Amino acid sequence: MSRARLFSCFVTGASLGACVGIEMPTTPRDSGPRADRADVGAMADTITTQDVASDRPTSPMDTGVDSGVTIDSGIADVQAMCSPACRPGHRCESGVCRCGASAACALGQECCGDACVDPQSSLAHCGRCGNACMAGGSCNAGTCIDPPPMCSPACDTTQGERCVPPGVCGCGESGVRCAAGQLCTAGVCGPACPGGCPAGEMCVGRACVCGTTGATCAAGTTCRGGRCLRPDECFPACTSAQLCCAGACVANDASNCGSCGTRCTPFLERCCMPLGLGSLQCAPTFVCP
Repeated sequence: MSRARLFSCFVTGASLGACVGIEMPTTPRDSGPRADRADVGAMADTITTQDVASDRPTSPMDTGVDSGVTIDSGIADVQAMCSPACRPGHRCESGVCRCGASAACALGQECCGDACVDPQSSLAHCGRCGNACMAGGSCNAGTCIDPPPMCSPACDTTQGERCVPPGVCGCGESGVRCAAGQLCTAGVCGPACPGGCPAGEMCVGRACVCGTTGATCAAGTTCRGGRCLRPDECFPACTSAQLCCAGACVANDASNCGSCGTRCTPFLERCCMPLGLGSLQCAPTFVCP
C-alpha cells in the first residue's frame, strides 16, 4: 500500500502538492534495537569534531597559517644572500660583500683581518693571510725574502768576501768559509801571509805584524824579536863588550872596532884603547898597550 501512494504522488502533478507533508507510515524491517542512521551520522560528526579539537595544539595566538607550512623566522644564511658568493675573508651584509667595515677588496687584494692587503707585497700577509715575513725582510711576488745576515766585523768585499748565514764571512760565490790561517783573496781561500812571517811577527789580515799585539812598526823601525826597534837598538840590550849593529849584538873587535863596521887593517892595526883615549879604536900595534 505504501508503494502505491508514493507512485501516485510522483505521477500526478496536480496532487504533488498534496503529497508533500503527508506522513507515510513505513513498516520497519527489523524490530530490534538499532539506532537510526541519521542519528548515527550525527553522533559520528560530533565525535570527529571533538577529536580534532582535542588534538589541535593550543596557541596563545592563532596565526591562521596551516600547520603544514614552515613559518619563515627571518633568520637566513647571510652568505646565501650574496650572488655570486663572497670571496674568502669577506662577509655578506644586506646582499653586499664587504671586508670589515669597508667595501669588498679590489681584484688582486685579499681580505685579511678586516683589511684589504696585497699578498704580493704585504710583509704581514705575504702570499696568503697570516704569513708574516721576518723582521727586516721583504715580500717579493708573494714570497718572503729573508733579511741579509749581519757580519761583524764587516767582510772584505774587495777581496771577494760576502756575509752568509749565520753572520760569518764566506769566500767567493759559494760563500765557503776559509780554514784557520787562510784568508779570502780575490774570491779564493789561501794563506793569509804567503811565505809566512819572520820570527817575532804574526800574520794579521794579509800582513805580518810585530809581536803578539799586532802592532805595525813606525817608519825608521823594524820588528826584531817581536819589538819595533831602531837600527841602533837591540833587544835584549848588549853587554859592555858588545856593539848593537843592525839590531844585533856583535863583539867590539877588529871587525867592529868602537863602532859598527869599523875594521882594523890586518897585521898593521889592532883594536885597542890607546893611552889618553877613552874608546876603542884601530891603532898601530905599537901604540896599543
